[in-house]
Amino acid sequence: MTLRRVGSFAVHTDPSSVAAFRHALGGREQRDSALPFTYPIVWLNAPSVREAIADHLVQQHGHSGAILMHVGQEIRYEAALKHDAGYTLSVNLAVEPEQASMTLEAQVHDISHQRICHLKSHIALVWPEHKG
Repeated sequence: MTLRRVGSFAVHTDPSSVAAFRHALGGREQRDSALPFTYPIVWLNAPSVREAIADHLVQQHGHSGAILMHVGQEIRYEAALKHDAGYTLSVNLAVEPEQASMTLEAQVHDISHQRICHLKSHIALVWPEHKG
């Protein structure tokens, strides 16, 4: 598996986004509580990140129109995310065309370049059937 760089993105633990994510998980917003463990997944769904992943798939592998189906994820923290703070998300992909899958690995660093967490997602590539 060879990881290829997709890009780095400025991300933020925006209070309204954190509250919406917590609510979607069935929790209440509590400013003093820790951010939800899986919150960094929100950043992978940001339009700029999704567009960069789609561009990477086309440029590196000639794939377009694939539906990305999330299969599993791992998140390892080295430090806690802070409320209302900025971070850098660095994304890399390894595509396995013969298995119709890809692995996404990302690192989250704070403004002092300390690694906060490592994300790894397993994603199936599904191509919709075209009916003519």
